[in-house]
Amino acid sequence: MNNEKSWGLGNFIAIVVLAAILILGGSILGNWNSKKQADKQVAGIENQIKPVVKKVISYDGQNDKTVLDLLKQTHEVKSESSSVGVFVTSIDGSENQSDSFWMFYVDNQLAPVGPDQYKTKDGEKIEWRYEQFQ
Repeated sequence: MNNEKSWGLGNFIAIVVLAAILILGGSILGNWNSKKQADKQVAGIENQIKPVVKKVISYDGQNDKTVLDLLKQTHEVKSESSSVGVFVTSIDGSENQSDSFWMFYVDNQLAPVGPDQYKTKDGEKIEWRYEQFQ
């Protein structure tokens, strides 16, 4: 009879441990699936926000001249000053709209600062893109 109690207690402990493993595993798997789903949603949003490039203006950088100064040498430019720097609002009559903006890139990378703050170097490729976000 003592063996029956031990066997019953052993089975009970095994069942509790197995249940805990299943619950913990299900919780981890559920969180992993939720993360995968969230990652897919974020990736979907990123894919939807790609801009359509409507116009492009390109020129080469020149040592110690700002992107804005070089742009103004050859194009009609309108801009606005703010506490974080200058924003270009129009180039050659193409004005920013609610869904379209002038953005500038240096060597095909979106610039980290405003056009009045970025001093170019010889050999850099400056590109202004009039981008429409849909």
